[in-house]
Amino acid sequence: MIGIDPGVRPGFAAIGDGVVIARSLAESPEAVGVVVDDLLQDYPTANVVVRIGNGDRTNRNRIFNTLWDEGHRLEIVDERNTTKRSSTPDEDAAVEIAMTPGYRPLKSRRSNPAPER
Repeated sequence: MIGIDPGVRPGFAAIGDGVVIARSLAESPEAVGVVVDDLLQDYPTANVVVRIGNGDRTNRNRIFNTLWDEGHRLEIVDERNTTKRSSTPDEDAAVEIAMTPGYRPLKSRRSNPAPER
């Protein structure tokens, strides 16, 4: 399982056989696709599900659409109570999201990000 905590610098975590095998922050919502692809080259498997937290709608949709376009199996997860007080809250939330079942959307998501200043 892979978990993504959406945000400007999304948290990322991968879990294999119940063990966290990778965790980091991506540089941008669209960069999550590169992080996922790099991990799947190191750990190839046919049963990977990428779970994305449902918070931060705009960045969540940017992440979702990038991964959707790449053909990944995706789930949207209720991420309430996943962020804990720690030195790495976004990575910790991504671990929780990876371990929480979600629902499988049937189409891509609309995304209307505000222009950067």
